Amino acid sequence: MGDVPMVLYVMGAGRSGSTVLDIALNSDERIGGYGELINLTRSVWPNDEYGSDGIRCSQSPFWTSVRNEWARLCGGDCLTEYRALQCRFERIRSLPLVRWCHPGRNRDLSRYGLLTRNMYLALSHVGGTDIIVDSSKSPARAYAVSRSTGLQLVIIHLVRDVRGVIWSLSKSYAKDERDGVQNEIHGRGTLRASLDWAVTNSGADWVRRQLPRESTVVLRYEDVVCDSANSLAEVSSL
Repeated sequence: MGDVPMVLYVMGAGRSGSTVLDIALNSDERIGGYGELINLTRSVWPNDEYGSDGIRCSQSPFWTSVRNEWARLCGGDCLTEYRALQCRFERIRSLPLVRWCHPGRNRDLSRYGLLTRNMYLALSHVGGTDIIVDSSKSPARAYAVSRSTGLQLVIIHLVRDVRGVIWSLSKSYAKDERDGVQNEIHGRGTLRASLDWAVTNSGADWVRRQLPRESTVVLRYEDVVCDSANSLAEVSSL
């Protein structure tokens, strides 16, 4: 295992199939896929939510080890500080701020980059993998990570046909914490779902154009489902 992991960041609209892609990527033993890491510090740890293993994160040996390793790398528990930095740099309206801030001159962005980098390092150390998949989907987080961490970053813009997204978002779900539904979810109407899809994918396209072409790839969800081997080959070629 190398000292510094590579990060595969999946960005795109909600319900675009990031879970399917995460599972496909995770079939490689060098890769560790841990879901939407943006939520790990925003809600999972603060609310002691259930993980995919069906137990609360405070009782999970893996996630307990990750949090302890993150704290060790950061010199102490920095959850509250990091959540405040996420609110500042991981929002769509933060894109201009991140673009014009130089990490070496902006103390907060530098700190955000260090804590984020340490999170990926903690996952690599505990999980024993050289490559981390972050399926957070947020274009703003992708841009902030690219500008501040100094890590080798590959951006995967995952796009699903808007009709599939509308259909998926139209469904309602009852609260089921063990199954990952932390609160009751009401289905969205066609207009709102379409608008969310357009805004997020426009933001993702903008972020992709700010980065070196050789570090980004666009994948269609439908292609991942029908021919995952070819889709994974596109990622591996970067």
